[in-house]
Amino acid sequence: MKLRNYIIIRLSAFDAHHDLNKKGISESLYKDIKNLLSDYTLIESAENMIFSSFKPWHMHHLLAYAKMMISDSQTMTAEAAVLGVPSIRYNSFVGRISYLEELEHKYELTYGFRLGQEAKMIEKINEILYHKDIHEEWQDRRQIMLSAKVDFNKWMIDYFERNICNYIEA
Repeated sequence: MKLRNYIIIRLSAFDAHHDLNKKGISESLYKDIKNLLSDYTLIESAENMIFSSFKPWHMHHLLAYAKMMISDSQTMTAEAAVLGVPSIRYNSFVGRISYLEELEHKYELTYGFRLGQEAKMIEKINEILYHKDIHEEWQDRRQIMLSAKVDFNKWMIDYFERNICNYIEA
């Protein structure tokens, strides 16, 4: 599979109740990231954008083929990681959300940086950009993660076949 030469930048609005006093990517950090990625096409997505260059329902397809995602969103970071796309998250929530901690520390599919760690984040972005076999490595990590998880659809089908179908036939 050939990767596109684009990077997704996803910015949260931070206007939900649980976001009170939380912060993400600042305007100055955003400009630094854009300067660093000047050789790449950037697909930018922000929760409060009035205009977007793509339909919202295309996001996961775009994400699946991206070279990387940089975000201050928990959900989009996890979605990128589960798709096997290197993702970098920068916000006040880093270190506090268990599923992201697992994706980062157990499966090495994402990286989280707290406020004040801008230099470390920029260094990690550069490392990912110049990593030769990044796609294959992340897909291997993704498979390891998926093999350790229960397929919920299969579990539900098996459950209904065992419990409901047997009950109906009796």
